[in-house]
Amino acid sequence: MIVSVITCNFMSCRGTSWYDEPKYIVYHDNLIELMKKCCKCGQPTSVDRVMRPSGCLVTFNITCLSRKCGHSKKWSNSPSRGRLPLLNILLAAVILFTGCLPTKILRAFNFLNIAVISPRTYFRLQKQYLHGVSELTNGNYFVKYCMSQVLVVRNPKSF
Repeated sequence: MIVSVITCNFMSCRGTSWYDEPKYIVYHDNLIELMKKCCKCGQPTSVDRVMRPSGCLVTFNITCLSRKCGHSKKWSNSPSRGRLPLLNILLAAVILFTGCLPTKILRAFNFLNIAVISPRTYFRLQKQYLHGVSELTNGNYFVKYCMSQVLVVRNPKSF
């Protein structure tokens, strides 16, 4: 079973799988700027980070400060399957299936101050979810195919 999400592409919305959807690197302040106004009434909001980032995942609570509206929302930058952020497993899969050295890739992201998984998390995800998938591909390292297999091969309850 492949998880589908809806993405808006400037003019139209289309359904795409979570690994096909475009992803962006965004500065923290620019992200907060998007959340400063309520999406329902346009009034100022309170934006609180729920917890420290978990690998690539960051989650915010957004609450409208208007007494009339009172709208609140929990926003995350990545869909999750159970407690596993899909962006974390996608990053681990890309590193593994492209043959890159994980410590170098993750260190480069850390130098840029981009929230990513730790080397320890990478090796745990690799062991738990990705080894069986890489064996199924018989040397064919197309990340898209491999990621579709992660959801097919692995028990969804294990995510």
